[in-house]
Amino acid sequence: MVTYSVTVATGTTSYSGTNNYIYITLIGEKGESEKTKLDKWLQNDLERGSVDEYEVKSPRDLGSIRWLRLEKVRFLVEDDWFCRYAMVRTPSGETLHFPCYRWLSEDDVIHMREGPAKRPTDDKSPAFLTHRMKELDERQKLYRWKLWKPGVTKCIDAESEDNLHPDVKFDEYRRSDFEHALHVALGELFLKKFVNLFGSSWDSLKSFQRIFWRVKNNIGNYVMKHWKEDWFFGYQFKNGCNPCIIEKCSKIPENFPVTNDMVCKSLGGSTLEEQIQLLTPHTRYTLEINTRARNDLLGKNGVIIRVVASGGRGMDVIAQKAFEMFSYSALCLPDNLKQRGLEGLKDYYYQEDGLQLWFAINKYVKGIAGLYYKTDQEVCEDSELQAWIQDLLQEGFQELPGFGMPEAFHTREELYKFLTMVIFTCSAQHAALNNGQYDWCCWIPNSPCTMRQPPLTSKDDISVEQLMETLPDMSQSSVQMAFTWHLGRKLPNKILLGCFDEEYFTEEGAKKVIAEFREELKDIEKRIEKRNEGLPLGYEYLKPSNIENSVSI
Repeated sequence: MVTYSVTVATGTTSYSGTNNYIYITLIGEKGESEKTKLDKWLQNDLERGSVDEYEVKSPRDLGSIRWLRLEKVRFLVEDDWFCRYAMVRTPSGETLHFPCYRWLSEDDVIHMREGPAKRPTDDKSPAFLTHRMKELDERQKLYRWKLWKPGVTKCIDAESEDNLHPDVKFDEYRRSDFEHALHVALGELFLKKFVNLFGSSWDSLKSFQRIFWRVKNNIGNYVMKHWKEDWFFGYQFKNGCNPCIIEKCSKIPENFPVTNDMVCKSLGGSTLEEQIQLLTPHTRYTLEINTRARNDLLGKNGVIIRVVASGGRGMDVIAQKAFEMFSYSALCLPDNLKQRGLEGLKDYYYQEDGLQLWFAINKYVKGIAGLYYKTDQEVCEDSELQAWIQDLLQEGFQELPGFGMPEAFHTREELYKFLTMVIFTCSAQHAALNNGQYDWCCWIPNSPCTMRQPPLTSKDDISVEQLMETLPDMSQSSVQMAFTWHLGRKLPNKILLGCFDEEYFTEEGAKKVIAEFREELKDIEKRIEKRNEGLPLGYEYLKPSNIENSVSI
């Protein structure tokens, strides 16, 4: 009888442990071990955060360990279990690492492979190839596409977060925090509505302060003081909550109502003229938060219908028109900046910080992916990689025929660019667009979510009454403050860019690349902090310490 030592780690979040039966079997090139229950006498096994050791016996030496099989069997009541990883120490003293980071529900059976990632061409054994095909088939059945609205990208086939697999749902801490914050926002909304119970429209700009009294936000207070100044209006297009709409004007539009004489003093006398292991940390919780957004924000009874001027149908039209102009190059920051004619634009801190992050992420991607793809030919021959990009193009972007995404990966550089785009979009780009919502929108006159009258066309002959009838009323203003706070607040348990609490890469080469990436992010942080010291209003959204690894809010 041959004895193997097995270490099993349970998740650290609430309800990760289990009282159900968990069995383990080692599968090697020479056979299988005994099916062993992970249960020690008079010990609470597989508790939250535990790292437990067991002995697994086999009638013979198994040779090279191919898989580790985990089986969950219900005991009395259903009790899910989250496995972080398992390690196997062989009789020869070799230690093998099996990353898992998955939930086992009901009577689940999963097979875990030893750490280092493998390309399809690396797996010569029919058994390995069969396992890969089975795993891909299971995932395709689990994560299906659905057309949500015509003319926009497809989404996951889930009516609500309850329909998602536990592996992609919020953990208990994140769910509790999200729902608690929502209750806080609703409580604040109720209080502000109560304070202003006896009014509809505001009577003056100063009266908006009646819902601003609990705001403890440095940028929000700065906005309140300077929002009427022309320079600050322009500053927000470069460094506000949406720095991606500014574009170089190559010619003066017809019927443009601003003349050179009107602005020459402001212009100083001039004239008008961006693979599974690599990407998993960057898509954590994204499927759930997007599912919630489609229901809670954009659904039939969502916030958009209640408070935003366009309403639900109008928002659909706006989204469809935006996606008609949407392109792959718009997601790639260097290409996007060039297309918009903004290269080198002075004091455009989104560009300055964003490019530093884009190239740092690109270097990290090249370091990791380069460990597995040594030549362009290896990229071309990876059937799973090519099937992935085809699925995204033919299914996910089916409604956008002119999107411009690669139909296949022909070179390593094409792959690197695509992976950089995904990580940048899910981390830095989201931080730049999401994290400042409350900063710039809490003072309602600066960025009103709705206008109750047609847009004003002149600054002349406008009465206070006209302006107040145009701006959001008391109820709409309170809702705007509540939902922008909820969406833009700083999360207490966020996982920052470059930090990985789930260790998918076990190779020393990959660990070295990750460490170098973290150091580069620290350098970027220092450069941004030093620049901000000399600014009246520092640009903080793309500091790595403010960027989460994935879209989770």
